Amino acid sequence: MPRDIRSRTNLALVFFALLLHGGVFLAAPLVLLPRSPVYGFFLIPVVLHTLPLWYLAHEAFHRNLHPHARANDLLGRLLGVLFGAPFGPLRFGHLMHHRYNGAPIDRPDLYDPRRTGRLEATVRYFLNLCGGFYLLELLSGPAALLPRPLWRRLIERQSRRAGAEEREILQALAEAVSRPAVRWAWRAEALAALSFWGFALWAYRAEPGLLLLVLAGRAVLVSTANNLPHYGTDPRQRLYALNLHLPGWLAGLVLHFNRHRVHHRQPLLPWHRLASAHRASGEGYDLPWRQAFLRQFRGPTAWVAAGDGQPRSQPTSASCAAAASSTARTGRRSSR
Repeated sequence: MPRDIRSRTNLALVFFALLLHGGVFLAAPLVLLPRSPVYGFFLIPVVLHTLPLWYLAHEAFHRNLHPHARANDLLGRLLGVLFGAPFGPLRFGHLMHHRYNGAPIDRPDLYDPRRTGRLEATVRYFLNLCGGFYLLELLSGPAALLPRPLWRRLIERQSRRAGAEEREILQALAEAVSRPAVRWAWRAEALAALSFWGFALWAYRAEPGLLLLVLAGRAVLVSTANNLPHYGTDPRQRLYALNLHLPGWLAGLVLHFNRHRVHHRQPLLPWHRLASAHRASGEGYDLPWRQAFLRQFRGPTAWVAAGDGQPRSQPTSASCAAAASSTARTGRRSSR
């Protein structure tokens, strides 16, 4: 049955994203700032709109942005450029997240204390949380330009020290980059994204600090928003994520991405149907969005495998234990 995709609404949202990130962001240092530094405040909505931009691109990952696949992917590539990273690698990473939700490579908030010390895990976690996730996505652009033999060597080297699920992801990546059509599409998208940043560097040559502030704001927003729907949840429940409460207008602004468990269970559901699907499920919300945002700054949690092969959680603090226990109970109720 065809999906109920509101293509006209989505096109309007893409146009608005183009206006902000391709217009205001790039025109501000050339047209607005020379007239008055006050116009620098126009960059605040540009930064804040990074999350709606990311969620629009996310709709394209699942082919929910436009009913025609070619139009969907073309719009997704445009949004990827505005986001600053190639669309193909971003979509690959996100689809792997759905397939391997809860795997060690997909859960930076968890660490194995037998292999990693608390201090090292904490440093890695907060680097990822405070911007590292977004910066890694930006690095997918230069990475996409690497020659295939180098890709193969890097994947083989990483596979030797990876776990079973990480090896499956790396194998899927190797198969993707082995196809010439995929490889060249990723390279073209990477060149377009790098051109976006190149033009931004030129446009902000007189105000490099302002560009760094925009980049930092983007990085923190995307990285924290990516982490919070899964923080403190049981990684054994592969379709589980948090449904977080937001006021109606804010939920609409972020394309109802706060209803993350609904999305994980029905990833082909367009954004405008998530609210009704959530109401029909009768599950309610796990936490307010603000509380979920703040609690992820408690730090990472130790997670080791029991002797019977079943994972068990060993939280590093009572607060983390309570959070993990609460979300795990909610997940068990909702899966019945």
